Amino acid sequence: MLGKFLRSKSKSRDMHNSPVLSDETLRALRKADDLGHLAPNCELARYDTLGQVLIAIVVIQTLSGPDAERLVEEVAARFRGDVVGPGGTPTGASRPRHLVLDLQNVEYMDSGAIGSLVSLLTQLHKSGGRIALVNTQRNVQFLFKLTQLDRLFPICTDVLKAIERVEREG
Repeated sequence: MLGKFLRSKSKSRDMHNSPVLSDETLRALRKADDLGHLAPNCELARYDTLGQVLIAIVVIQTLSGPDAERLVEEVAARFRGDVVGPGGTPTGASRPRHLVLDLQNVEYMDSGAIGSLVSLLTQLHKSGGRIALVNTQRNVQFLFKLTQLDRLFPICTDVLKAIERVEREG
């Protein structure tokens, strides 16, 4: 009887010491597949347009592999004008020219994500577009500086400065 009591106490203590996950994190974890990548219907970013600038706020914490490729494809579709609204109807929104990528939620990015972003940058440059990064966390910013890609992807402290930067250089 005492052993049962002690086991239940230690489980209770362990639960109190475990980190509490937000509802959003729990939903994302439930949608994750066996490889640790998000399921195809999981939201990767939220989008808004201001003039000729598409603002993409990445909502996931880890940007790697297939998730990065899917994000780049979502963004590229918006630049091609392939985005459809509810019910499969075209949105009719004007096609953007530049991209501001808000990475405020991204804590980790791998080389696959970097490669996907470079590919997107190449596509945009062909049509005269630019990309700026905003709200990068230290380790993501360090990765861009280490690879010297901060020369190709300007890193700004806020969205308005990033918009000004891509429009000025474009």
